[in-house]
Amino acid sequence: MKFSRRNFIKQGGATMVGILGCGGVVFGRKKSFFADNFPSEMAADRLFDYSANDFRKHLGTKFSLKTGSAAFTVVLAAVKSSVISANIANQNIRAECFTLSFDLPSKAPQATYTVFHPNLGTFDLFLVPGKNNKAGALLHAIVNRV
Repeated sequence: MKFSRRNFIKQGGATMVGILGCGGVVFGRKKSFFADNFPSEMAADRLFDYSANDFRKHLGTKFSLKTGSAAFTVVLAAVKSSVISANIANQNIRAECFTLSFDLPSKAPQATYTVFHPNLGTFDLFLVPGKNNKAGALLHAIVNRV
């Protein structure tokens, strides 16, 4: 049987398409069939499972922030979602981007804070100061899963 270069390329291309038929899984666009291969530390973080909707349920409630020797009680003032069109086009079901805004009575420095909420538990967030509103200062955290 004669096997030409042209046939080899056709067969190789078809084989490659068959192997990468689950390309969405391979390239992170879809949830895997078996289990996601995330580092155990990442999956152990409580924030890993929280979405913007989980935080929206707690708008207006108090959160405790702690960093070093400083501790604050803040109120979750806003949860703003952002749409990333590339994630929608690629059907990335895990992709999500949202901003959390916290009201606090005085200015606080940019830092990684340990955050506690009675319903959400304890997790770490990197918070940065934002524009002051009429109630006082704001701290923002951006959660971006692409």
